[in-house]
Amino acid sequence: MGIDPEILAIGTEMAVYHIEKGARKFAEYATAMIADLGDAIRPYLKAFYNGTRELPKVVDAGFAEEMTPFDEVNAFDVINFDKTGINALIADNSNGKLNYGMKTIKDAVYDAFMIQGVNYPEMSIEDVVLEIQDKDSDFKGYDLNELYKKVSSYLSNAVTKTVKGKRVENKDSLYQRVKNDKGGYKKGIYKLRKPKPSKAPKTPKPILAPVETPMSVESLYMGSAGEMAVCSELLFREYNVSRMSVDDGIDIVAMKNNKTYYIQVKTVQIKSESFSIQIKTKSYERYNANDCYYIIVARGETTKFIIATADDIRRLIERGSSKGEKYISLRFTQNMGCLFVGEENVNYMLNSFERIK
Repeated sequence: MGIDPEILAIGTEMAVYHIEKGARKFAEYATAMIADLGDAIRPYLKAFYNGTRELPKVVDAGFAEEMTPFDEVNAFDVINFDKTGINALIADNSNGKLNYGMKTIKDAVYDAFMIQGVNYPEMSIEDVVLEIQDKDSDFKGYDLNELYKKVSSYLSNAVTKTVKGKRVENKDSLYQRVKNDKGGYKKGIYKLRKPKPSKAPKTPKPILAPVETPMSVESLYMGSAGEMAVCSELLFREYNVSRMSVDDGIDIVAMKNNKTYYIQVKTVQIKSESFSIQIKTKSYERYNANDCYYIIVARGETTKFIIATADDIRRLIERGSSKGEKYISLRFTQNMGCLFVGEENVNYMLNSFERIK
């Protein structure tokens, strides 16, 4: 492989720069060069220490002594690398990377395939190598045989991975082998793996799932069933409960720890992801103290209870819920697994019997 004279000049300039900065011994100079060019330069620097390469003479009359031991080698001894030495510094054959800012084999292969696109049927290693040399200036003068070896090695490793000691197909790779008619794979032929279709994010299920087949129940029966369901839940929680004989706005009176609670029950069958309940305005105005609660029995695929205080109703009215002369209307909507009245998330009201206190 040839060497760009410009890179040779840059390497020399870097050497002179570090020497001028005070790197008078080879160890100091080598440390600075490693910082600039990376660890790949180490074996080539070391080769000059142990005599496997012919060490050049010093190039400056001020440092005209012969080579000294390792830690005393003068920094100027490495400025006069011949082209072979400089080329060795630039080419790192261990990982397919050309140093000094040149593109990696991985990136070059990726660019070669991307030029063709996902729908391009297949490419041989020879195709990839020629595409790299044709389109990539970093590899214009690179030896074709050497480039072929690097591309082949990279693709072979990219399309497989080791699982429990066995080499298996790497389905996360950008590339895949091309199958032949016999159930095997074509030798040295690869293609881009088509991207997996992105899955749409799952929409959370409604927190109150509508019933699949709504029941036709008269309101009188529906109301009584809801009240009994609330009584049952309160009894399980050790409230002493009693249903009122006359409905004047309070359906259940509950007692616990010498405290009395007044409860109005609304029962609704959930047929869609939105529903409304109505509270008589007169009964709300009559019973809106701190010991009054509103329990909505939401009968969907499962039955859930929405427990609201008188303060909750007051706040929801202030935030836009409809209050008319006869009725207060609360409209519940569901979105992304949450329950709302207007813009307020009221999930905290679901099955929250502990609020009755």
